[in-house]
Amino acid sequence: TPRSDAYFASPLAQGTPGKQCGLAATGDYQPSLRSPWLAANAGKATINGLEVNLDFRPTPRDLIFLGYGYANTYGQEAFLIQDGTIQTRNSISDNAASHTFSILGSHRFDSGIQISSAYYYVGEMVWSGEGDLVPTFRRWDVRLGKQFTLPGMDGEIALIGQNLNGGHVDFFNAPNRDLVNRWETRFFLQASLGFR
Repeated sequence: TPRSDAYFASPLAQGTPGKQCGLAATGDYQPSLRSPWLAANAGKATINGLEVNLDFRPTPRDLIFLGYGYANTYGQEAFLIQDGTIQTRNSISDNAASHTFSILGSHRFDSGIQISSAYYYVGEMVWSGEGDLVPTFRRWDVRLGKQFTLPGMDGEIALIGQNLNGGHVDFFNAPNRDLVNRWETRFFLQASLGFR
């Protein structure tokens, strides 16, 4: 589905505190007399793409789901106002991941035990506004659950493993790029009860 005229908001030129900036990029924005930064919605982007899903259930106890998305991003981003001139960057195709993919499989046994697994992929991208590279995201999860029935209630207990393919970087702390948020492999128990 095409989406056009999505505007970026970016911190723009550094000015001198206490001295009025000489340019308001949008024409209707009054620059602050106190802030050294001017923010303006001076860029735009168009994203065209394709999404495909396959939901296959060969039996009432089995599920296979595949999902794929492609995004073609283009447009213009303002990144600096210097000496009254807006400098733009026309190559913003890396501001959105071009490819995303997911696959999920699940099977429920006669005993009430259900095993499922999912794999997710999101291609690398760069945050707009002179942001950092976000590396390719790959994640593999597995879930093993058992349903049970008690008087007046139904429940399930499950063992879940996330990021079984290893940790991945979520984002960096600029400017020194120390790792701020890193997803690691983890396991946990989950329980749910439904009263009748």
